[in-house]
Amino acid sequence: MKKQRILWMVLFIAAVLLIFAACSSQNSRRNRVRRLYQKNEASFTQAALGNDFASLEKVSGILEVKTENEHVDIRCRAGGFASETCYCGIFYSEKDDLLAECFSPVPENTEKLEADGSGYRYREPGGDNQYYVESLGNHYFYYETRY
Repeated sequence: MKKQRILWMVLFIAAVLLIFAACSSQNSRRNRVRRLYQKNEASFTQAALGNDFASLEKVSGILEVKTENEHVDIRCRAGGFASETCYCGIFYSEKDDLLAECFSPVPENTEKLEADGSGYRYREPGGDNQYYVESLGNHYFYYETRY
């Protein structure tokens, strides 16, 4: 009986530690991308002024830069498997479109976004897909999509 209680206690502590690790990983990822932007803000500003976003691919910590419709996706991290897939990075939107990097189907308007910390979150109804966006300034935004 005593061994069983100890086993349950160990399992409970392990579960708490896993949840804590997942939460701190999300925040540290966000903080790393914020610091990357702050440290290289002059390069980001110059890229926007000269409409030369490809130059940002030289910045350490950026995986790829893709120009799409009316925004530029500056991917910093990608990974995971199945329902734990996560992409995060920075996007530039001259129109300050908060939904520019949101997964499909995109919500019809920003009213579907809920305030969450310093940014906004969209949770897909009936699914586990999530989108988080936060302004970094100068038409740049941090984004995180989870599938």
